[in-house]
Amino acid sequence: MKFNYYLLLSLTFLTTPTFAQKSLSGFEKLTSTQLDLTSVSFDKDATAVILDENGYLDVNGGGHQLVTKRRIKILDEKAIDEGNIDLMYYAKNNIENIKNVKAQSINLVNGEYVSTPISDKDIFEVDVNQYYKAVRFAVPNVRVGTIIEYQYTLNSQQLYNIDAWQFQHEFPTLQSNFKLKINTNADFTNLSVGQQLTDKYKGRKNVDTWVLHNIPSYNGFQYVYNRKNVLESIRLQLSGYLSDTGFKSTIGKWNDLKKEVKESYSRLLNNVAVKNYAETIPNGQTEKETLDNVITKFKNDFKWNGFKGIYPSKTQKEILDSRSSNLADMNILLNSILNAKGIKSELVLLSSRSNGKLITSFPYLDQFDYVVNSVQLNQGSLYVINAVEIPKNTYKFTPLNLFNDYGFMLDKGTDENFVAFNQFVSENEVEFKYTFKEGNIQEQRRDRFSGYFYDEDEKDSKDLVNRYVKSPIHIPSDEEGKEIKFLEDKYFVNNVSKMPINGGGFIPLENPLAPFINSYTFTETNRKNKIEFNFPYYFKVLITVDLPEDYEVIKSEDFKKVIKTNDNLIYSQTYATAGNKLQILYEFYLGQAVYPAEDYKILKKHFESVQQEAAKQISLKKK
Repeated sequence: MKFNYYLLLSLTFLTTPTFAQKSLSGFEKLTSTQLDLTSVSFDKDATAVILDENGYLDVNGGGHQLVTKRRIKILDEKAIDEGNIDLMYYAKNNIENIKNVKAQSINLVNGEYVSTPISDKDIFEVDVNQYYKAVRFAVPNVRVGTIIEYQYTLNSQQLYNIDAWQFQHEFPTLQSNFKLKINTNADFTNLSVGQQLTDKYKGRKNVDTWVLHNIPSYNGFQYVYNRKNVLESIRLQLSGYLSDTGFKSTIGKWNDLKKEVKESYSRLLNNVAVKNYAETIPNGQTEKETLDNVITKFKNDFKWNGFKGIYPSKTQKEILDSRSSNLADMNILLNSILNAKGIKSELVLLSSRSNGKLITSFPYLDQFDYVVNSVQLNQGSLYVINAVEIPKNTYKFTPLNLFNDYGFMLDKGTDENFVAFNQFVSENEVEFKYTFKEGNIQEQRRDRFSGYFYDEDEKDSKDLVNRYVKSPIHIPSDEEGKEIKFLEDKYFVNNVSKMPINGGGFIPLENPLAPFINSYTFTETNRKNKIEFNFPYYFKVLITVDLPEDYEVIKSEDFKKVIKTNDNLIYSQTYATAGNKLQILYEFYLGQAVYPAEDYKILKKHFESVQQEAAKQISLKKK
């Protein structure tokens, strides 16, 4: 027995991996659990995992420094590229920089864990655009099982609004720690976002250390315009500072900011120059025609220089002479022209979907990235028009990026600072007609649609119309789609295709909306944020079949159905036969894009009920 005991010790020594590696400075020792990990218990499909990360934020009178230390483990070949790391920062006017970059890989090699660090010559600084730069490096020897360690320091002069720490990332995170130290006579408000943070730290005061465990990937978020609105994170907002004369608040009032913005805009106005330009635009027979004339001429006469933001840079006379300027200048000018033509237009500040939601409880202008026009016609129609992004054929449907909760009205009274803009409903009406002739099935498809169902970047009309509505009979065709025409605020396209009748004598007519309907999933159990769909819509799909004499109709039981959860959630399917004709009609209506969190279960039940009905189908069978 004594001999066997020593033999077992020898075997254990030979088969247990040993450490030749050393973690980067400040990292805790790797545990056997981390080294042996091959999957994530709460995300079995994860291709990589953040084992642990630590953030140390030091805020002082000159700005802030954030030290980040992070460990990632590669679990699948699909994540190999995670060894290529970009650390982006705001470089304009040297506001920020990144220093003290260190990184290494840790791999099991011949029974030993070996670390391979990067050298300084492997670290590059690259320009991303005119505002941002990135520190870029590639961690060597990355493969499945590799542990990547890296650390860096972000130095920033920013104090007013600090994106302090993000706990949630593309990959699940086992542990994220954040520590805050404020070394200045300033007061900051902690703006915490995310369900875990809220549940764990709600009501707790004077917290300077936050720890979260088992944080899922942010890829699981459904129906949100911008995941940064909901992911686990901490932002610091400067609320005041101690001066020689006492405490100075930096949080103003919305009305004061409104006054400040309007005064800055008014200094650049030139009513005479605008009036002279407006007189060159013909009036229409209706107010709407006059608006059309203004928009058409403005699009032809002026060019955006590519700069966004809410701050103007030129006088209106300079813009009228140069015919080009930034987003703010262009929208302020359009606003002046419209009002000169007697059309009511008000300026509104927006935070776009890509920029994130407004925090209405904290009045500060850096939240906004757009100033646009809210145009109200006498007959009641309201249009949101961005002077530099007017869609090709109609301004009725402004770019979706601008619809994001609230806008801040610059011309409204004190009780009407914020307004939520309702979107027009995009409509999609499709007719399929099938005839059987000379051994072939011929499909005539006629699409008529509006709004966001059109995409000017999609060149092939067949690809465009098939995004949402599929053919009930899958007839292959190598021909390109026909030209899309635009008339009276709607797009039209007709396509024809055919194929031989299959020899089985059974032809299913699938629900053309089923793939789109089935794309909706509702898996959350405790939704606490608004449900944000891309846009409201209405579908109407009519299928007409000229039945051959030797075919009969086979239908699912109880095919006819109407599901009306409320006035904004309606679905119906029905059919009728008359002589040798079969007609099937589907309608699907989503009347608004955004719903409160408490409606999540209602939406879930509605869509699941619709999916159940959409699975039913009608088929043709040879007698």
